[in-house]
Amino acid sequence: MPTEQELQQLARQLSNPEGEFGLELAKEMGQTNLGMTKSAIHVLGVKPGDQILEIGHGNAAHLEYLLSLSGEISYTGLEISKTMHQEAKALNSHLAKDEMIRFCRYEGEKIPFEDDAFTKIFTVNTVYFWADPLAFAKEISRVLHPKGRFALAFAQREFMKNLPFTRFGFQLYNTTELVSLLEKAEMGIESIEDCEEEVRARSGEKVTRRYTVLQCSAKK
Repeated sequence: MPTEQELQQLARQLSNPEGEFGLELAKEMGQTNLGMTKSAIHVLGVKPGDQILEIGHGNAAHLEYLLSLSGEISYTGLEISKTMHQEAKALNSHLAKDEMIRFCRYEGEKIPFEDDAFTKIFTVNTVYFWADPLAFAKEISRVLHPKGRFALAFAQREFMKNLPFTRFGFQLYNTTELVSLLEKAEMGIESIEDCEEEVRARSGEKVTRRYTVLQCSAKK
């Protein structure tokens, strides 16, 4: 059974992976969260010419899958973690071409891009760590093209609250709460997709994770 200190360390690493432990955790989470990531990408309907932003990409091991869906798309990955920023660049160096792929760091509050810059934006399992949720949702809306789409994938509170580390720095949500948040940020809810999958917990046991993907448009 992990100690309180170990659980706190795990929670910190999940929000901002650092060092060797962060690299190991990112690899594990990349595999565990692949189903959620693919679900978020799927609802976006990626097509040629899309300018895609991913917020909180981790090691971006899924990038090759995303790029396989359509040619002539650009991808920007945005991270607060220096470790993940460096790892994603190293892991995907073979995919870089003609400046169509770039990885950027930021402080987690202001998205460092111009208004309407991206036709597609997605994020997976990051909403729990938004310091000012409404302000950050408004930032996403700001950089989303008027005809663009935003996909947010998150695990439901009823599932997350049973994980012992989520009491340290996690803000948990259900669908109603996140729909309300995104609507306040001037986004329209286009679809709500509820999913279940069997994943292996850090303890080694298999659990059923209930998660949701919200697809949104910008009200501009």
